Amino acid sequence: MKEFIASIFPAEFKHNVAYWRGFTLGLVLLILAVTQLFRFEELPGIIKAMHLAGFGVTNWVLAIAIPLLEIASIPYLISMRVTTQLRSISKWSGLAVCVVLIALTLWTTLYMGASVQSGLFGGTIATDSGWWTVLFSLLLTWSYVLTMRELPPRRAH
Repeated sequence: MKEFIASIFPAEFKHNVAYWRGFTLGLVLLILAVTQLFRFEELPGIIKAMHLAGFGVTNWVLAIAIPLLEIASIPYLISMRVTTQLRSISKWSGLAVCVVLIALTLWTTLYMGASVQSGLFGGTIATDSGWWTVLFSLLLTWSYVLTMRELPPRRAH
């Protein structure tokens, strides 16, 4: 079984643990994106309950941007062989979504308390806001920054 799993991944994965860290972080962001998209129709309402500035436009922009940025970061995190430009876009979209999640969780924790959902998992898994969501977002960002520092590029053929 171990040989089968090892045969699925490129040879570089065997020699550098940074690839596995990126892959694991990619799975975390993929789970967040899938749970947010599974009940996407509820996500703008969850964001609206946060009472952000910008009326209804902000709700829809964030509801579309957060899962989009999470999915856009996947090629970088799983070390796909892509062009330098696409790798850069993917790399920075992951950091952008981490910063947005920190801002949203801080906002909901400081100003809304536990009276509103955090939106980390969209409407699929109801998660009340609190300091644990801020801690989760901070740890996610910290892991992403460490991965950005360590993950070597795999150039397109």
